[in-house]
Amino acid sequence: YSPRDPSLNVVRSVAGQPIHNLLGTSGAMVSDITLQILGLSGFVIPLLLFINAFYCFTHITLTKYLIKVLSLASVGFAIGAMAGIFTPKLKFMGNTIPSAGIFGTFINSYVTHYIGRLGAFLLYLVVIWTGVALFINRSLFAILKPVIRIPVKWAKSITNRVSIKKEQTKRKKAVEEKEKRLKW
Repeated sequence: YSPRDPSLNVVRSVAGQPIHNLLGTSGAMVSDITLQILGLSGFVIPLLLFINAFYCFTHITLTKYLIKVLSLASVGFAIGAMAGIFTPKLKFMGNTIPSAGIFGTFINSYVTHYIGRLGAFLLYLVVIWTGVALFINRSLFAILKPVIRIPVKWAKSITNRVSIKKEQTKRKKAVEEKEKRLKW
């Protein structure tokens, strides 16, 4: 996508100006319409097409293929909708483009009306997390395991230090009590 290319909502003279889209004028129009409707989520479509080709050549079952495509599409739409919550318009190559598109703006208006901006953000985060988990075919805990290891080790070392300190305090009190008894 290039905002300098001619499209349905950009009025420019095509004569003498190079078109930046690899598919020419028709590609520029399709990419502009996709960006207007889907926003940043439209950039997921080429990735979906690549994955489609990969799975067609690897002969994966239809069910697994559909789960992968739908999970990645949901991640893309959630990212676009999440971008629409905080930055409805983005500057791209000197022009302003909608970050959520028509689809994301519609979804955002509905979702934020009922659960607010923070609730919508958390909902989109869950959709992204679930989509990634389905796409890579791992559980959420398997994804988190390397991330959680460091804080868990840190927490264990702190609890060990605390328990050692408690044990030392108990021993110290026991010794002090024993000394008091011996003095009497």
